[in-house]
Amino acid sequence: MISPSSCQMSPLFDWYPIWDSVGGESSGGEEQCVEVQLWPSRYMRGRLTYSQVNAVIQEINKAVASKYKIVRQSTKSMSSVVRNLYIRFQEQETKDTKGEFFIVEADIEEFTQLKADKRFHSILTILRHCQRVREIRGSRLVRYAVC
Repeated sequence: MISPSSCQMSPLFDWYPIWDSVGGESSGGEEQCVEVQLWPSRYMRGRLTYSQVNAVIQEINKAVASKYKIVRQSTKSMSSVVRNLYIRFQEQETKDTKGEFFIVEADIEEFTQLKADKRFHSILTILRHCQRVREIRGSRLVRYAVC
């Protein structure tokens, strides 16, 4: 678990893209995927590609970095718009999310070009299956904690 005080800004956490190779060769001579056993079945994937999943992972990384850049700023140096965001982030924090990096759908839409549509939710399901994201529900919000 990465604590917010001990992390560096780039990158906040390392998610290895699903298409990276292990470095060894399989018996057939082709490269193996890092998460071959964890990559979900065709039923869960649908028509999603590796590049689409990795693009969403990069966008989530950007959103988390932007959010926690604001959280770490001193309140005296913030403008009123940024201060309102800071207050919203503090209200979203609960005892379950204390010390964890998390985002909500509003953060995704605010800090990235992604929309929280059906494709985005299916990619989040894949990331939960691969244990990259954990869903924390409570107080009318769904928080996605980075594992």
